[in-house]
Amino acid sequence: MIKIFVNDIFGLFLFYASLLRAKKNKSHLLTKKWPSQKWILGHRGARANAPENTLSAFKKAMEYGADGVEFDVFLSQDGIPVVIHDETVDRTTDGHGAVWDLSAKELSQLNAAKNFPEFAKEGVPTLVQVLEVLPDGAIINVELKASGHFTKQVFVEKLMPIFKEHEKRLTLIVSSFDGELLYLFRCLAPQYLLSLLLSPRDENWPKSFRYMDAIGPDALHLPAQLAGPLVRSLARRADIAIAIWTVNDVDQARAWFDKGAMGIFTDTVPEMVAAQPKNLLQKEG
Repeated sequence: MIKIFVNDIFGLFLFYASLLRAKKNKSHLLTKKWPSQKWILGHRGARANAPENTLSAFKKAMEYGADGVEFDVFLSQDGIPVVIHDETVDRTTDGHGAVWDLSAKELSQLNAAKNFPEFAKEGVPTLVQVLEVLPDGAIINVELKASGHFTKQVFVEKLMPIFKEHEKRLTLIVSSFDGELLYLFRCLAPQYLLSLLLSPRDENWPKSFRYMDAIGPDALHLPAQLAGPLVRSLARRADIAIAIWTVNDVDQARAWFDKGAMGIFTDTVPEMVAAQPKNLLQKEG
């Protein structure tokens, strides 16, 4: 832990200070509650078994028995929420350039399965397409990324009607490393479950801490290095759930659930689901 944070002691100090005064937002609890069961979400779908952030990956994650999926959302050039992890399409598709410089139609015509030649060609999906293929009752973690050519306010507004269409049949969790995005989301739609993503390696560290009080996050999604005993204790004190990313080892998953984590994100969905680490007798650690 010292090795990781040696260059960011100030950020770590702010993290602990923010948790010390943190309070979970209560304004939405009459209609939205954090999932009571511990969960396993397919990170970008079942990305070890299918091309990440594609309809195939999400369908497979649910077929394997995941409780739901996690994926990333940008706005296309024409303001359509699309599902892709990187700022550019280069790594995961046969195209080139920034996501926000391509229209949703252009993105749909790329081959997002290029790294899985055994899969048929499929394009970068829209948020609407992804939510429509997910089954009732699934837990969906939507990570908000950059807004591209649009303001953050417009980005959030573009998501509202899409979420509203599915909010009764899906458990929607909205997450982001960008505290300002989550703050805007809380202001416009306080009924949704929000989780702040944190990592010293992200450009928003430690800027997002200034929004902690205003967001009143329902959860923190953390890498293993940040989720030590003090952090877990402070989060419990503030009634804030903890989920861990990205866990691909079954023994580590068991350990995190045993320590009180409410969920994990995994690339290895079939192996993790088969091991059922979340079903162990839980105790806080």
